[in-house]
Amino acid sequence: MRRLISLVIVLTLALLCSCASVLENVRSLVDTPTARVVGVQLDGLDLEAVTLLFELEISNPYPAALPLVDLSYGLASGDTAFLSGNADVGGTIPARSKKTIPLPVRVAFLPTLKALSGFRPGQVVPYSAQLSVSVTPPVGGQISVPFEHTGSFPVPAPPSISVGKIRWSKVSLTEIAGNLHIGLKNRNDFGFDLDSLSWGLALAGKGVASGVSTNATSLGSGATGELIIPIQLSPLELGTAAYRVLTGDGGGYTLSGAMKIGTPFGDLDIPYEKIGETVFQR
Repeated sequence: MRRLISLVIVLTLALLCSCASVLENVRSLVDTPTARVVGVQLDGLDLEAVTLLFELEISNPYPAALPLVDLSYGLASGDTAFLSGNADVGGTIPARSKKTIPLPVRVAFLPTLKALSGFRPGQVVPYSAQLSVSVTPPVGGQISVPFEHTGSFPVPAPPSISVGKIRWSKVSLTEIAGNLHIGLKNRNDFGFDLDSLSWGLALAGKGVASGVSTNATSLGSGATGELIIPIQLSPLELGTAAYRVLTGDGGGYTLSGAMKIGTPFGDLDIPYEKIGETVFQR
């Protein structure tokens, strides 16, 4: 009798466990997948575009793998849409688990600013992203899971650059030495650090000096600053035209190179060329 009672108890527990498992599977089939943005990186920032690299977390409540079909997105600032598209995501989300997938979205600044007439280079653009991922659940047809995210991205403007003056401390037949005064202005609504400036100076169409300045300079929004760069020239290598410019009242110059700046949104490498007239002082 005791053995019979034990057997009945074991069979009852097994049946209850089986029912619980069935109920769990039924509940999981009733649940729907979820999706959210867990992070956004600004990638490939330059003066023409930025890539918003969204990290999307998709949750699968089902007891079977969940195939991904399609992903659509649309970006707007305020009430104005400026970008939309589709991404072929592919793959599956394992049963009862989560998976993070990347979504790169390239935002070209020229068409974006044309669509958003109230913005200009140098500003930070707020945006809202409407996203939807299409999946195929174990039962029923294809469904779409909508979700959204808000953020911002910069439209960087290159700093304005100028040659204020070139002051010579020594001019002789064997050596010319002085300081090159370079003016900078930050035309952005955010600050930046000028980490380095490569430069080349040409007078009367002839390159006379070049170098790299690594004197770090910080400029806040709309701020101006000055770099003073020591230069040393050899009169024998200048040529007569450039030498006459140096020893006269002044003349035309070309200053070109590249600047490396750090912003709150990432680093930028910006080429520049400035052509103008200046006075050479002693």
